[in-house]
Order: sequence, then structure tokens, then C-alpha cells
Amino acid sequence: MKKQLFGVVACLSLAAAWAANGPKLNLVTGENVKLSVFREGAQLFSNRPYRAPKLPSLLDGQSLVVAPIDGFQIDCLKDGRLYALAPETNYWKDTKVGEALVKQGFERVADVPVFQLFGKNPWERVVTYRKDVRAGEHFNVAKWAVFLGAGAVERSDAPLPPYLSNPPARIDIDGGRQLFVDDYLIESKSGIVRHWNSPAKLESPILRPTREDGTRVGGCAVATDGGLWWDPTIGKYRLWYEDNWAGNMRYAESKDGMQWEFPDLGKVKVTNRVFDDTEEKCNHDLDSWSVWPNYTATNPYADWKIFTSAPGRLTPDTLYGSSDGRSFTRIGVAGWTN
Repeated sequence: MKKQLFGVVACLSLAAAWAANGPKLNLVTGENVKLSVFREGAQLFSNRPYRAPKLPSLLDGQSLVVAPIDGFQIDCLKDGRLYALAPETNYWKDTKVGEALVKQGFERVADVPVFQLFGKNPWERVVTYRKDVRAGEHFNVAKWAVFLGAGAVERSDAPLPPYLSNPPARIDIDGGRQLFVDDYLIESKSGIVRHWNSPAKLESPILRPTREDGTRVGGCAVATDGGLWWDPTIGKYRLWYEDNWAGNMRYAESKDGMQWEFPDLGKVKVTNRVFDDTEEKCNHDLDSWSVWPNYTATNPYADWKIFTSAPGRLTPDTLYGSSDGRSFTRIGVAGWTN
């Protein structure tokens, strides 16, 4: 017990020494941030349960910025040396974090070997970078990176966009339906009280992942990038959703948004898959999508469009069209997105 206690005290003292000379950082994020000690078992992210493994000696005991995994902006408030851990291998769903850090002045630390920061996947092995930051510097961090060596850390919310901080004198609301959840579109009000109702959380998901065709493994069913619409012409909600993992788009219908039907679309066995494996190209070319009715048509709900995006930073994207929302035909390449 005494040896264990001594080890903890020594680790805390070492972290304090690191922090005393480290830079002061402000993270622009909506999540909580804090300083911790980078040691075996430490929680790495504020919104994920991942824990640190046994660490290289140069990094063990450094101060650890516990921040969200999703990315943020860093404002440097005080000079100091900052370390960063970023994936060695670029996972196709994420941006090239290490390359972005180098472009912002970080350099690789040759003395620290590549090591597995968490998990078992190759993109969870990390390279160590460092930079002598200066007060007044700003840099952006994409998903995901871990920062070490800070002396102090605080957070602030992102600044309001110009249309909120300095709204125009006249706002045109003729373009469609408006949702009055705040005062942005309201010039004045009297005799009313805004009341926020709390939703009741269901005990189980409305949709569950399916594996009846045997083509994917995973564990999620989610409308990832915009695919839920009310269609007044059939009196149902239409949903194009991701099943199990990227590249597996499925279709469902519901009268009330709670009970769903999964029609056989004739693509893969007896399932509601929107595209077959050839069209999806084995999960490599269909990563995300947006579905919308064509409001320029006489009947918007008789002319559906899907804009699909491949994984990666700079990708060619494809446009599909459908007269029933179930069977889509490729129209052509829509352009490139980054």
C-alpha cells in the first residue's frame, strides 16, 4: 500500500512540475474540459470512456487535457511546450489529424515510439508531436487528438455567428415554415410565456440494426446525415437510415414515427436495402448521404433526390433520383467536396 501511495504521489508531483512550465490554453468547445495526469488508466476524453495504457516514459506523468473527442479550437493564452498525440494511420472516416498538426507548426517527436493509445485498431495507435506555442496563437483540432503538457486549461463557447450577434433589420421568412424556438425571428412579444417541454425517453430504440442479409457487422441504426421526411401524399414518414455501419442504407415507413415498416426493395434478398453491394461498392463509396424532395417539381414528393458522399477529405459525390423514394437511378457525379 505504501509503495502504491508513493507511486501516486510521485506521479502527481511530476504532473505538477510539467504543468508549472506548460502553456495556458483556452478550448472553444461546448463540452467540459479539465486537466488530469497522463498515466495508465487515465480517462482520455471527456465524452468517451477510453483509458490510457502503459505509457512511454517520456509521456508518463505529464499533465493531460481531458477534452471531447470531436475536435475543438485552441487559443493559447500563455507560452509553453505542448505535446499532441494523433493517429498514426488515417481511418477513412476521420480527417488526417497528424498532417493538420504539422501544417500548424507541430513536429514529430522521434524519441517516443508509436504506441496503442486505446482499442485494438491501427488508427488507435498514435504518433507524438510537440510545439512551442506562443500566447495569441490559435489552431484547430479535428477528431481526434490528445494534448499533454498544458499548465492550465479553460473553455469557452463558440462566438455567436454574425446573423445572431448582429441581425439584419429585416428578415425574410417567406421561404418556408419557421420554428419559433428563440427570439431571432420575433420582433416583440407580450402576454405569452415560453415553456420548454421535456421529452420522455423510450426504454428501447425505435429502430434496431438488422443482419438478416449477412453483409455487415456492427451495432447501430441511425439517420446519420438527413433522411427523415413526412410525405403528405402517402400519409407516412419516410426514413433513409444507416444500418450497422457506413455503406448500408436502408428504407422504412411509419404512420406515427413509432411503429415502422421495412418494405422489401428487391435489392438484397428480402430486405429494405436501398442499394446492392455493387452499387455501394462494398462499403467504400457510400459513406454519408442527404435525401430531399424536389421542391421545384409540381409534386415534390414524386421526385426524390439522394446526394451521396464517399469517405475521405476530397471526394467525388454522386446524385441519384427516384420517382417513388424506393428505387434510385444514378444521375451523375455532382462534384467534389472536402
